[in-house]
Amino acid sequence: MKKTHGTVFIAVRCLLFPTKITAFVKRRLAWFLFLLACNTVAAQTCTVITSIPATPPVTPNGDVLISATDPRYSVENARIYDSFNYGGNGVYTTIPSSNSFWINPMQLSGPLNRCGVWGSLNPKKLGFSECVNIPSDATYYIGFAADNRGEITLDGVGIVANIAFSYWNFYKISLTKGIHIFEFSIVNDGGPASIGFEIYNNTKEQIMNAQSYADLNLVFSTKDEIGQPVEEGDPGTTYSCPIGYTLNFCTVTSDVPVCSQFLPVNFDLDFTITNPPPVCLAAGADITSPQVTKGGLQGLTFSYWKDNLATVPLDNPNNITTSGTYYIMASANGCSAVKPVTVVVNSISTTLTETACLGSTYLGHTKSGVYVDTSIAANGCYNIRTLNLTFKPKAETTINVAICSGDSYLGHTKSGTYIDTLTTADGCDSLVTINLTAGLTISLGPDTQLCLGDSFVLRPGSFKSYLWQDGSTLPYYNAITGGTYWVKVTDENGCTGSDTIAIKETFCVISKFPNAFTPNGDGINDTWELNGLQAFPQCTVFIYNRWGQLLFKSTGYSKPWDGTYNNKSVPFGTYYYVIDLKNNTPPISGDVTVIR
Repeated sequence: MKKTHGTVFIAVRCLLFPTKITAFVKRRLAWFLFLLACNTVAAQTCTVITSIPATPPVTPNGDVLISATDPRYSVENARIYDSFNYGGNGVYTTIPSSNSFWINPMQLSGPLNRCGVWGSLNPKKLGFSECVNIPSDATYYIGFAADNRGEITLDGVGIVANIAFSYWNFYKISLTKGIHIFEFSIVNDGGPASIGFEIYNNTKEQIMNAQSYADLNLVFSTKDEIGQPVEEGDPGTTYSCPIGYTLNFCTVTSDVPVCSQFLPVNFDLDFTITNPPPVCLAAGADITSPQVTKGGLQGLTFSYWKDNLATVPLDNPNNITTSGTYYIMASANGCSAVKPVTVVVNSISTTLTETACLGSTYLGHTKSGVYVDTSIAANGCYNIRTLNLTFKPKAETTINVAICSGDSYLGHTKSGTYIDTLTTADGCDSLVTINLTAGLTISLGPDTQLCLGDSFVLRPGSFKSYLWQDGSTLPYYNAITGGTYWVKVTDENGCTGSDTIAIKETFCVISKFPNAFTPNGDGINDTWELNGLQAFPQCTVFIYNRWGQLLFKSTGYSKPWDGTYNNKSVPFGTYYYVIDLKNNTPPISGDVTVIR
């Protein structure tokens, strides 16, 4: 075997909970931590818990840990996923083929170019485990490449399955600070199989646009797992380990490395916690006091947390005002231990949210607001009461009601406005204003006269139904002759009412005609209507433009002028008329405006 391996494993942080080592070992045999270096004392970093012989290469085509620079490995269609998808079917972005750093297989310099699991004996399940120290809580991208089919687990939980490609894929994932175990396995169904991976602290855009490794913030790569590159193209000098073990070049038997499992060392960080004495709320408890951690080793540094995993920091640990259990973490030499501390706060702090009616009092208060009252309890501590008080104003409601004649509403039988004071469900006053209409208000107006030839529209108001003297049921009636007209109506409440009007038809002297009309075809005011000319069947009507050209003439006025000349619309403007009634009175003249 070639002795070319100096530093063997990456440096890692020891995560320790001294009182739970036995349970920790049982739960997490997958925590495999690398030794810092061959000449480093193992007890300072981690300890070997199991070792077995590594699998030596039987032939150059055996199952070995080698490089994968063979041009058969293509990275076309490399993808960047925005999240892990166990089946590999999530939404992804394809790296453009113009990016030669990721796409050109001859320039590939990632983990498959340095270190992976290779196997030629078919079919056989191969794999390896990696212990990675994540520097901080953050979102990362994991890039990996594989041949044939396989899966990946993170801390014992499957994250990617059905791997079946020979190119890079990138998956976005959130990782917490500390040690994480990645396990890889593949089955070499149809030929040599290989797998490797890297972790990047970069955005998707930075990875997609990277032109070299100088553009990437590389957190981990399998090409670094043994401290230097494996001899490329020389499978006879390398070895493989089963899943759950890592090649340990610091332990060599007959020039052959062994496969080892590692576990964090329990550094002697035991320290004593003394609960602080009970305090009053005004004083607050101080767990940063040396009396709380008195008896610990020299050189320890302390941090303060809300949970036993030391993930939620405790604000103001020197002034705690709520009773409960908190946690202190002692650290030294890169290792940590966590212990609980109990805080008792004797003072009582209460918050009340109350409402009252405007005009009353509540605990001596008459206005809305936040009131803080303090009293001294029997134990000498303060009782603090915070009162959020809201005074409700009187509710005001307006009701519009119509009733039939002879009916009543809340005791009222006549039309008018009534104000009543009621009590709501919360006991406060409610002012109700009632606008009451008793019976129907219906009117066709006073008796009137109608000029001969004119018409008069009768409108009784808005109701549910109508019945006129001739049996019609429209909401209006167009009276064109003299006579007596009546209507009966019914409203939404079933109330009925009626009214009658007398219209006298008379002869009227014409004195004024409309001075404009709008012949635009909308059915409204489209002709020049001259009511009253019906009484003068021999009259003549002449209309001229501004230059005196005759545009319209008629004897009588049975067909009103529609604003045309020779069947063409005249333009917007003012026109002039002369009307002779043929009754020995002077002709009537004036102007009319055509509006379009």
